Amino acid sequence: MCNNLRSKVEFLASLTRCQEWKDTKLNWYVFAAIMYFLSRGVSPLQQNIAFTYLIVLFFIYASAGAISNDYGDLEQDRLLKKKKAILSLKESKVVLLLLILSVVFEIVVLNLTQAFDFRFILITVGYGICLEYSLPPLRFKERGVWGLLFGSMVQRAIPVAILFTIFSFWTLSGVLYVIFLIMVGFRAMIVHQMKDYENDIKSRTKTMATNSGVERMVKLENASWIVELLTFFVFLISLTLQMEKLFLLFGFVTYLLTWGGIKLWKYSIIQKLNKFSMSNAFLADWYYWWLPAIAAVALGTYTGNWLVLFFVAIMQRFHFFNLIKKFV
Repeated sequence: MCNNLRSKVEFLASLTRCQEWKDTKLNWYVFAAIMYFLSRGVSPLQQNIAFTYLIVLFFIYASAGAISNDYGDLEQDRLLKKKKAILSLKESKVVLLLLILSVVFEIVVLNLTQAFDFRFILITVGYGICLEYSLPPLRFKERGVWGLLFGSMVQRAIPVAILFTIFSFWTLSGVLYVIFLIMVGFRAMIVHQMKDYENDIKSRTKTMATNSGVERMVKLENASWIVELLTFFVFLISLTLQMEKLFLLFGFVTYLLTWGGIKLWKYSIIQKLNKFSMSNAFLADWYYWWLPAIAAVALGTYTGNWLVLFFVAIMQRFHFFNLIKKFV
């Protein structure tokens, strides 16, 4: 019985591809929630109730996005003989699953907004873009530059924008944060399309990389790297000026001048830094661990709510262990 349950859990994890988004996408969302909690003075009980709803909402959004992406790529994956969990399901079951996830998503949104208003419509549109990125008739991923732009927003910026819309939290820092996430997503999409370049050629999947060629994508990535860092610093300064509670985030500057500088030199001189990476690239440690961790510590210090930090620690436990190894 235990083995049967374990196999089902593993199948669901593979189907929803949670390993792909829990370490490198969920962190941005958690940080956005902490931004809201700190700025609005929400009580610890209200924080934890809202946080639970928000995490459920993100899991539904990310799972539906992963399933719809695999469903939209069924023919290409069969052609390339990829082994994916979705291939073992009937298409009718996949459609039903997406429908159920969508209904639950809207119910959770209504519970959070407590109103069927313009916010609900905007959030529904954002969720629709997530699904239509891979699904027909729009299937943005095969629309050249539009695929790159929508792909840049779907995995990071739109979930955070949904969170901010639910609570009407569109401050200057909030807007800058979403812009920054679009730039992170833009680089991630370039990395993704470059990695899938040969398979996309074989399966005749039209992406910006297959349409424009490798050289142009490399130039685009070089430019996006600079813009990403600039938007990051502008956001960081704006956030710290808005919320003194997050002054610890200025630790980023120290990191850049010391450990980050050494790391960048090491990779660029000795190992030829590969910028086509989202997990080993410059600032990755801060993006995936320190950013949500520092914010969660601030939340616990100023509001007495340490449960979010506990969640961050569980969420990033493996990354944290790998981080320790880099320093010892």
